[in-house]
Amino acid sequence: MLKKTTSGLIISLILASMLLWVSNVQSVEASAISDLSFGSSPPPYTEWNRTYGGVGGESSDSMVQTNDGGYVLAGTIWPRIDESDFFLVKTNSDGIIQWNKTYGGPKWDKAHSVVQTSDGGYAVAGETWSFGAGDWDFLLVKTNSDGIMQWSRTYGGEDNDQAYSVAQTLDGGYAIAGQTHPFGKGSGVFWLVKTDATGEMLWNKTYGGTEWDCAYSVIQTMDRGYALVGSNHSLVWLVKTEIDGTMIWNKTYGGKSSNSAQTVVQTDDEGYALAGSTNLFGISTDFWLIKTLCVPEITNLTLSINNESPYIGFPVEFTGKLEDLHGNGLNNETIEIYQAPKGSTNWDLISSRITGDVGDYFFSYIPMKKGSFIIKAEWGGNQTHFKTSSIGNLTVQYNPTTLTISLSSSTSYIGFNVGIDGVLTSETGQVSDVPILLSYSVTEGRTWNEITQVYTSLDGSFSAEWLPTATGTYRVKAGWAGDSFLTPATATINLAVVKANEEALFAITSNSTILGSTFNSTSRELSFAVTGSSETMGYVNLFIPKTEVGNIAAIRVYFDNSQIMYSTSQLDDSWLLHFEYPHSTHSIIIKLGEAGNIFSIPIENPLVIIGLIGIPVGVACIIGAFLVLRKKKTKSRSLTDSQILNYFKL
Repeated sequence: MLKKTTSGLIISLILASMLLWVSNVQSVEASAISDLSFGSSPPPYTEWNRTYGGVGGESSDSMVQTNDGGYVLAGTIWPRIDESDFFLVKTNSDGIIQWNKTYGGPKWDKAHSVVQTSDGGYAVAGETWSFGAGDWDFLLVKTNSDGIMQWSRTYGGEDNDQAYSVAQTLDGGYAIAGQTHPFGKGSGVFWLVKTDATGEMLWNKTYGGTEWDCAYSVIQTMDRGYALVGSNHSLVWLVKTEIDGTMIWNKTYGGKSSNSAQTVVQTDDEGYALAGSTNLFGISTDFWLIKTLCVPEITNLTLSINNESPYIGFPVEFTGKLEDLHGNGLNNETIEIYQAPKGSTNWDLISSRITGDVGDYFFSYIPMKKGSFIIKAEWGGNQTHFKTSSIGNLTVQYNPTTLTISLSSSTSYIGFNVGIDGVLTSETGQVSDVPILLSYSVTEGRTWNEITQVYTSLDGSFSAEWLPTATGTYRVKAGWAGDSFLTPATATINLAVVKANEEALFAITSNSTILGSTFNSTSRELSFAVTGSSETMGYVNLFIPKTEVGNIAAIRVYFDNSQIMYSTSQLDDSWLLHFEYPHSTHSIIIKLGEAGNIFSIPIENPLVIIGLIGIPVGVACIIGAFLVLRKKKTKSRSLTDSQILNYFKL
């Protein structure tokens, strides 16, 4: 208990007044109370009434029923004219006083509000001139169940700060409401102070302007926020906040006359009941009870897009959550999702979804049109929550494709097929079963001539063969025209076609038909196909210039991808390679290995030079004689079936 210093005479007077106060606790006859009846029902009979006080002045501003069925009253006692203290009286259920306590300092201290706390004690709030930083300050006193003070705290600045209401909050702390003067004397604003369980201030908020605003009552609401009521100049003012004191909304009631509200409660329908006074309806002041509807709360709707730059034809996922201001999900509510071109307000509904247990929703959407769009998720609200929406951006684009092209050789020779290969892919994988147009240009791309059109396979690859008809530099192009989902793509590659030297002729004689002969100068592979009548044997004689073979034993012949044996004969300037096979359609690959060079020997004697020059002539004579002999032996066969001479030019 806060101590006071008084003279012996004053102590004697106080003791005498207390004796008189105790003797004045009395029962008053019911007939002494004037009952006012405003309705047809009779008023209740008075069971009892009590007065508590002494020779000084006492007033009670707040009362609550206690857990034991009794009552506790808080107010102010004036032991002398220049001093006042907090005054707390505890009674039983019949109003019989059990104990009383005073709390204060050497000046004025006034209690305006009391609550019983969760530990069975009491919290008393009011104003003090005895303690604090300025003139009047908030004063909060915490007692145990017997009224013994456990701690006290003051809150305020240099000017007047008066506390008129206290409420214990769900976290065990306290909310104290009243008035402060941030703009100096002559004005006031609502002041809300939030403390922890020991009275330490956590935060404070002010509400109002430069007029006269004063909060007389505060409660913690069902959503863990706060509601304050009081006067806004001459109007009743109701303020609703979030849990951190941030104002959500406010409402005034009344007119030009004097109006004020001293108490607020939240009703079962989540509305509010305000009690105060008004002379709005007459000359005299009347009780005023105001009942409000439930005021909708602000809600939060989120919208997340897993890919804001999707490709046409590929799904986009929208997710989000509908929550109140305290993070509680609102379930079983309909979320509508709209789309509009960027810069337009013509919204198209693309889906509706119902929120889940925690207020979440999910939607998968496949955009089918290129462009930039605004996506809006919207909730229409209800009686307890305002409607809300959330905006996102979506830029839909074509799926970009990549086309590659390669040739079997960058240099080819007249009479040789060129292999063309490539792959068409997109950002999302291979592109199958689409047409690829192959063409060539000899004008550096100014004009193009079609080679053929092929289709991609399952892995996006394509292949073709082409036989250039003239020497020169070619530009070969593969082109894909694109479609509703994929972008067009082209790829080009250069090809040099040259005339072969006479010294570098391959010659083939065979009783089979030779198909699709190609020579890859890079890998040094000669490939072709043979075909002939079944149940007969076929053969191939291949003449290879010695300049093209470094080691004849290194040559490998593959028949339908299986290596086979062959025989060789050495001529003056070439090798004759021979192998046989049962007739059908077969693929032949001949790997020559490293090239030789018959001109690598020193040539100093002119006779040697003359002899070397004569080698091609001799080879030509030998081949000619061989062909004549073969022709004489097979006169009954057609030329295409019995004897074919193919020249493969390097």
